[in-house]
Amino acid sequence: MITKIWRQLKVWRRLHIGPVTMLFGFRRRTPVTPGTWKLSRQRELSGTRAAQPHSEKTPPQDKRGTAVIVGVGTGFGYSLAKKLASDGFDIALLSRNADRLSLLCEELRQRGVKAHSYGLDATHETDVKDIFKKVVERHGTPSMVVYSLQEFTPG
Repeated sequence: MITKIWRQLKVWRRLHIGPVTMLFGFRRRTPVTPGTWKLSRQRELSGTRAAQPHSEKTPPQDKRGTAVIVGVGTGFGYSLAKKLASDGFDIALLSRNADRLSLLCEELRQRGVKAHSYGLDATHETDVKDIFKKVVERHGTPSMVVYSLQEFTPG
């Protein structure tokens, strides 16, 4: 019941009070970290590049485009990102705590793919729209989008 009420409250509402119209919506506060895309963008603008570590694996020659994974966690999301990178996809990782994905991004870059993490709370529609604009600007239109959010509740 609470979930149903919350879904109804978080949409934008208009309240007309005489000649004034208020536009409001309820949003919960969730900490979101920016991710690796800002750091790499700063490196590009400054003209410096990070040293590329030697990789034992040869990068895939057949690029398949960009795969976007929404809701990357340490289990399924990590495994899926590694599998898609080995299949030749560039990777965009979206998670609330995008900073913890920096090691995974580095590992994927060593395999020869373009990988960046982006901070996102996928429960906010406008945030999803804004982050996908950034992803398209940076990586082009995605070839694949995997929506792998999970919610664990006691019960």
